[in-house]
Amino acid sequence: MSTLPYDFVSIDTAKIKSHEPIWHDGSQVDKLGLLSGELHVTMTVKTPLLVGNTHYSAEQAEGAVTGADGLTQLPAMLGNFGRVKKTKNIIEPLFGPQQANGQPGPVLINPRAIKGMIRHSIGALTNAPMERVGERQYLFRPNVARKQFTGNYLHHAKLIMVPAVVLEVGDGDLKLQLLGNRADLALPKLIWTKPTDRANLESLFDVFETGQRTKKAIDRNVVQQQNKSVFRYGGHQTVGTQSFTLCSYRSGQDGRSLHAQRFNGANAALVPCEKHPWIVINDAWRGAIVSLHKTDRVMQQLKLTYEVLADTKVGHLKDHPSLKDKDEKKRISDAVKDEQHWHAHQLVFVEVAAAAFARPVITASDIVSLGHHFRYYWAYTDSVRQRANADGVRVDRSELTPTPTEVPTEKSDKPSALSGARSLFGYVRDKENPSTHLGKKEFTRLAGRIAPNFAVEVDSHKPIAERFMAGSLCTALPILGSPKPSAAEFYLDQATNFDFRYTDQQAAELVNDQHPSIIQTFGEWHNTGRDIQTSPRLRGRKFYPHAKCVAFPNYPDYAAPADDHVQSDQASLVRYVLKPGARLKVAIRFKDLRPAELALLVGVLEPVRIFRKIYRGPGEVSATLGYANKLGYGRSIGMGSVACNIDAVRTFGNDKFGSTNLALNAPAHERLLSGLMATLNEDHFSVIAASKWNVMMRFNEANLQTKAFFKHNDAIFNWHTAIRKKHALFRS
Repeated sequence: MSTLPYDFVSIDTAKIKSHEPIWHDGSQVDKLGLLSGELHVTMTVKTPLLVGNTHYSAEQAEGAVTGADGLTQLPAMLGNFGRVKKTKNIIEPLFGPQQANGQPGPVLINPRAIKGMIRHSIGALTNAPMERVGERQYLFRPNVARKQFTGNYLHHAKLIMVPAVVLEVGDGDLKLQLLGNRADLALPKLIWTKPTDRANLESLFDVFETGQRTKKAIDRNVVQQQNKSVFRYGGHQTVGTQSFTLCSYRSGQDGRSLHAQRFNGANAALVPCEKHPWIVINDAWRGAIVSLHKTDRVMQQLKLTYEVLADTKVGHLKDHPSLKDKDEKKRISDAVKDEQHWHAHQLVFVEVAAAAFARPVITASDIVSLGHHFRYYWAYTDSVRQRANADGVRVDRSELTPTPTEVPTEKSDKPSALSGARSLFGYVRDKENPSTHLGKKEFTRLAGRIAPNFAVEVDSHKPIAERFMAGSLCTALPILGSPKPSAAEFYLDQATNFDFRYTDQQAAELVNDQHPSIIQTFGEWHNTGRDIQTSPRLRGRKFYPHAKCVAFPNYPDYAAPADDHVQSDQASLVRYVLKPGARLKVAIRFKDLRPAELALLVGVLEPVRIFRKIYRGPGEVSATLGYANKLGYGRSIGMGSVACNIDAVRTFGNDKFGSTNLALNAPAHERLLSGLMATLNEDHFSVIAASKWNVMMRFNEANLQTKAFFKHNDAIFNWHTAIRKKHALFRS
């Protein structure tokens, strides 16, 4: 199993388990032998548990003192943390009435959290489409790897980045001239300038305008030496009477750096930023000319790139950490939309197929991407919710789309069959979420048939030090580090298990010999062999396998947390975290369930019963296997493992089943549950999905492994960047 703290259960949309809806009019009870009643369940905490209900900032803590510098001194009753950022998040559970001795009452777990835990597993077991997946459109930097443009990489790479000069600009059309030596894939050195270089540049050109040429010798000292030239293209040349052309350079995603300024901390009015307003090119490097028309796919993708870059709802500006203010976000968005201008005699960068670069004639189909500056963004063709075919036409992902039986028809307003999660938990139409567009008129919503109550802590009478980790003090958790869906290396099916520890040479040989690219991404239009059927799918529902809890490494001895956990406002302080061994009681009510549906609920609560259904070989005694679910906060760092045991069953509506109590009559209790499980077959759950899910539910306290997302010197950002660089070097 992966060393990462999470894994996925994939969705086989060809094997979705759907059944006729159960309507709430009672007409199907006798016909289908439906069951109603409740399960009484004991939840035993296996690793520290916190189902956060109360969130507040450090400055809102009782007794906290916030200074003018924005730092807050927390009261001693919360712990000795010194001064923290006033916005630092503090999380506590929900409590029942306070006890007579002043201690917190019993911990309560909201029914929604328990229902979410059950629904997530039932959705996985029945191959149900995912419902709560938000739309996002992502960008990437084609040339994120600097080494892509040096030495042997130019001969390994299938796509290379070259500078180009804009010759003409039409109505959505561009004519470009690439710069470089086709024969040996050599790329030119460009003379980069600063605004202060203008006086020296004017002495070289008779008329100081972009597009003007000169044959005057350019000495290294004519323009200021740049300490930080732009990667491979930096440096200066001392040459004789060769011809040179003055070009403009419009940096930034939008050609004026208006977009970038805000993210660099600038709070002033947006004005064009020109670090290198002019560039001098050696005309000897001029190469093939290529015309790009607005109807070409690469130009359509360029248009999409600007749309995504300016998008505040599902694009680049959504939830951007540097843009909290809505008005400021709109201002940046408008700046990007208004400044997408291209100009003649402007230096730009173009990604081109290496094989095409060596040809004297290059066509629009050879151009893979282009942008104003060296590290420009480029939009993926796919989004989180949609995939595009080779023609750029998008369709909804099948793993997120309601099944044909769930949507209304011209003849009927109601679904004819519902997939597992919707059948048991109902649905409500949300106009912003296409996954919920089920039924019409009165059938746009349907109540669920499973309803947990509040879970209540059993041992709340114990001393506070015995109930909670660190007693009543707070604990600083590490940054949880769970990646966003933009991390395609995790959230999309990958065709290969590429090991990013390979050396660069090993990576080049492996990719060139065996694989078209290192990772499967959200789609790059130039990959002509790609279509909707072969483009990568979402990996499915994310689960957190049980692991050692790294939040309390010195448990049961409390120790001061690492300083970076305290100072970072990305990490939370948690209080009143239940210790392993704590117990909670909950009643889970159900109404009009088929026996097999009730069996599925039982199997989710006690996964060993699912194991017995799918295990075919002799030898292993399933009763010795430990199982637990995951619930609450900090699951990625080992928190939230909870074992559920059904203490009692109460049913009516079907004479074949009745009511039992484990404590009063264990054999009868087991017979009833076993009888229910006997009704569960492959019409109601997927054996393949159940096998993967069951492995992640296994809990062996003596053999828990540490799951760590932190790689490459504990820098999450660097770890993902390393993957992007490997992919950028050898993608095709």
